[in-house]
Amino acid sequence: MFSARDAHPTRKYLESRAGLIAVASSALALAAWVLGSATGPVAPTEIAPGAIYCCRAVSDPDGSRGWMHLVTIALRGSGWEPYVTPLPATEPMGSGQYRLDWLPAVAQRERLLVGINATLFGSVWGRWSLPGMPAESVDTCIAEGKWGAYARDSYLLWFDDQGQAHWEPCGRVSDAARQRAICGIGGRKRPVVEGRLGHGLTSLPDSRTLVGTNREGSVLYLAVFERASLPAAAEALLQHGVWNAMTLDGGDSSGMTLGPAGTASLRGTKLLPHRPVATVFGIRPRGSEFPSQRSLRFADSAASTRQKMPLTAGNELDSTLR
Repeated sequence: MFSARDAHPTRKYLESRAGLIAVASSALALAAWVLGSATGPVAPTEIAPGAIYCCRAVSDPDGSRGWMHLVTIALRGSGWEPYVTPLPATEPMGSGQYRLDWLPAVAQRERLLVGINATLFGSVWGRWSLPGMPAESVDTCIAEGKWGAYARDSYLLWFDDQGQAHWEPCGRVSDAARQRAICGIGGRKRPVVEGRLGHGLTSLPDSRTLVGTNREGSVLYLAVFERASLPAAAEALLQHGVWNAMTLDGGDSSGMTLGPAGTASLRGTKLLPHRPVATVFGIRPRGSEFPSQRSLRFADSAASTRQKMPLTAGNELDSTLR
């Protein structure tokens, strides 16, 4: 006879109070997207001091065409700071385990200026993807000076306490990153490398999410493409002055929401992910306090904001990082 103990984890989750709340929040997030979204060309428009949003069409040689949504923001010396989803309080540092959530819900809750989906992830419960379910980040994540996950085979974009961006090559993490990184994310491909097209870029059009910087690492670019090949996406970013760029999770995960910290007339989800995601990368007001009390203060001292990377056998960190 079937018993409650034999129930699939997803069924148990849906029957729980947390599951019901998560499903309800999903419905609200979808409603917010339907009411707040709009697709069409938008000339470069200031959505907040130092932050510019634009939307334009990007075409591939095969004739496919889609919209690019791009936010450009000056971080260094501005009133903004990067945001990366922190690990839940119940998870040990370095475990890489997060909770799925809809991008619009995160942008609203954390009062972001802009939010995009971040790292590749895998659902702990297989093909099921519902808000609140556990998921593991496949690529590196750093939030509030703490390393939530580390992947040897991903590139790393990290930020110090002045808002300066730094790039790390695949397979290596510098002492500076280990000691000074306040937040950061990992990615798999580099479509733009030092102002030029990267190598080995796939020509298949798909939904894509990319993050980039200018040459000095003082300006950040967050971009999502409804449908584009990597060469077409890279060419579009080069036209906007991107010097280095990296891919984040794409396909059904790609999305961008302009949150409540920006201009009301342009708020809304510009591209909705087809599923909830494990991690979000975004921009928020510097030093703000949020309901979660997980504020990232760039002015704090190293002793109060940073923790060294965990070097335990329970995660992917190894002796090459010591």
